[in-house]
Amino acid sequence: MKIGIMKKTVIVFSLLFISVLAFSQDRNFTQFYASPLTFNPALTGAFEGKHRVIMNYRNQWQSILPDPFTTTGVSFDMNFKPYRIQTSPDKFGVGLTFFKDQAGPGEYTTNQMAFSGAFHKALDRYGDHYLSGGFQFGINQKTLTYDDLTFNDQFNGSTGYVLGTGENLPQNSFAFGDLTAGLQWSLSPRDRMLIYAGFAVHHITRPDVSFYQLDDDISLESRLHTKFVGHFGLQLPVSEKVSLQPRIMTYIQGAHVEINTGANLAFKVSDYNDTNVILGGWFRPVTDIEDSYNLDAAVILVGFQTTGLQFGISYDVNVSNLSNATNGRGALEFSAMYIGNYENESVICPTF
Repeated sequence: MKIGIMKKTVIVFSLLFISVLAFSQDRNFTQFYASPLTFNPALTGAFEGKHRVIMNYRNQWQSILPDPFTTTGVSFDMNFKPYRIQTSPDKFGVGLTFFKDQAGPGEYTTNQMAFSGAFHKALDRYGDHYLSGGFQFGINQKTLTYDDLTFNDQFNGSTGYVLGTGENLPQNSFAFGDLTAGLQWSLSPRDRMLIYAGFAVHHITRPDVSFYQLDDDISLESRLHTKFVGHFGLQLPVSEKVSLQPRIMTYIQGAHVEINTGANLAFKVSDYNDTNVILGGWFRPVTDIEDSYNLDAAVILVGFQTTGLQFGISYDVNVSNLSNATNGRGALEFSAMYIGNYENESVICPTF
C-alpha cells in the first residue's frame, strides 16, 4: 500500500518513533527495580511482606513533541507459604500487572494485562539464600486512532486537510498473547548485605505485532524479537547508617543492546524505624544503527523509603545526538510502592 505524506508534525513523530525503536522495541523503566514484574517474573512475590502494590508513571520527549510518550502501570503481587506444615521458608508468588503505553499523535497505544507466578526455593533454613523461578503470560492490545492522522490526498489545495482520504488502512486494533520466563538467585550473607543476579527471556513465542496480520490482501509480518534480560546487584553497608547499592541491567533484543548501570546510596535518617533517603546516579549506553556504543542518557534519582512504603522520582538527561533538539531534556519518572504486613523474615531481592 502506498501511504500518503503526512503533515509535518506526524513526520517528526514518525522519525522520532523509529529512532527510539532503534534502541529498544519494548517499554523500559529507568527505575526498573521499582517495576520488578516488568523485567523478570521470578521477582513476583519477592519482597519482605505479604502483598505489594506498585504504581509507575513515565513521561518522555515532552520538550519536542506536542503529544509525548507516556507509560502508566499498576501491579499487585503477593506471596504465601506453600505447605500446610511449613518446614522451610519456601514461598509462592502470584501477581497481576496492568500497563498503558501511549506514543505521540495518532494515539498509538499499547495496553497490557499480565499474570505472573513464581516459586522461591530457600537454599537454607534461615531465609537468607534463595533460588527463584517465574513465568508470566500477557494479553496485549495495540490501537491506532486514524482520526488524528492526515494524508496528502486530504488537502483541498487552499484551506487545509479537510477532504476524506482514499488510503487503504488496516484495522486499527488487534490483540496478541505473550510469554516470559525468568530466574533469580539471591544471598544475604549478613545483616544489610545482599547479592543477587537474574536472567529473563521475553517474547518467547515471538508474537506478530503488525496491524496487517488479518488483511487478506497484504501480509506484513512483524514479529517481536526475543528479548534477553540480565541483571546483577549488591547491597553493601558502608557505615551504620549508609548503604551502597550498585546495579547493572542489560537488555538484548535483536541487534539492539541497552545497559543501565549505576548505584544508589541509602541514608538512614531515623534511629527508631527503617527510614531512608535514597540518592542515585545512573548511565545508559546503547548501541546505535552502526552497532557502536553511545551514551543515551544520564540519570539522577531521589527516593524515600520507610517501613512498607517507597517513593521515587528520577530524570533522564538526554546526552545522545538527539540532545541538539531536546536541550538535554529526556524523561521524568515517578514510582510508588506499598508493602502490606511488612516483615523481615527473609531477604529475596531489594525494593529500590
